Amino acid sequence: MSSVFSIREACPFCDSSSDERIGTVLYHDTAEANRSLANIRGELFLCRECGVAYPSHVYDIVAFASLYEESFKKLNYFNDSFLQNCRLALLKGILATPYMDSLRARFLDFSTLRAFQTPILLKRTKGIDILDIGCGFGEFSSIYSKMNNRVVATEVIQSLVQIVKDLGIDCRFGELEGIDFEEATFDTILLRASYYRTRRPKETMRKLRDLLRSDGEIALLDPCPGREGACYFFEKQFPQGQFYITDRDTYFGMLEERFGMRAAFSRQIYGRPIAPLRQIRLLGNIFGFCELVSANLFRYKPYMLSYNLVKRDVE
Repeated sequence: MSSVFSIREACPFCDSSSDERIGTVLYHDTAEANRSLANIRGELFLCRECGVAYPSHVYDIVAFASLYEESFKKLNYFNDSFLQNCRLALLKGILATPYMDSLRARFLDFSTLRAFQTPILLKRTKGIDILDIGCGFGEFSSIYSKMNNRVVATEVIQSLVQIVKDLGIDCRFGELEGIDFEEATFDTILLRASYYRTRRPKETMRKLRDLLRSDGEIALLDPCPGREGACYFFEKQFPQGQFYITDRDTYFGMLEERFGMRAAFSRQIYGRPIAPLRQIRLLGNIFGFCELVSANLFRYKPYMLSYNLVKRDVE
């Protein structure tokens, strides 16, 4: 199935090629490899102009479920676990109030909320139209739907689409650029660890801007591990991730200059986890959470970035 991989010859944001190679890996040596797929040699390049690192290959969208198979097994277990139920109960309470108006959220943000890797809504959390891109098992779609919001979700894995539909959520199958929303626009668009996986982030951002209302916000969560950490992600999940943020300020400047999207808020999340999510390792899940809390308390191992974008011409 070598056809599921194609060469990416330039940065997905600026279309400039780079000779600054910072990583090399064989696909079968990655942590999330599916050995039924071809074993290709991947390279990671640095684009200083955009503040990102990007891989040498793009995946075919029909193969994403296969690329995601190892993670799907782990997350499928976790989604039905006692720990996930506890996590969701806490998240429902935290997310009920806009971040800027919630002293509780700001207090927990010091360590715990960051460890949950949670996109933050700055303005409103109730009575709004929300689009959840790459919704996965639908945890955030479900939470916000129960807060009297109108929620539409999207997913590129068909089995997940049905799971989310069974929750009573309007979930559309496919990549964002190919979905017809019939001129609908949204107050809030969520992308939790999904934007960096999009095959055409430039086209995706343009579609996001078109779907966003003038006073709306886009809440994202993407890897922002610096140059060293980009190699960590690359060796873990090549070629799922199509870019990793290596320089936050440069990346934000690029988004504003090229797409007219301004960063209204950002927070660095620390603690690239060591403990695996295994079905027989409940303590492993607990230990992994403690790793993230500790890392955010002491700020080591840059991991993800939670950030919110608004249209530049809206203050």
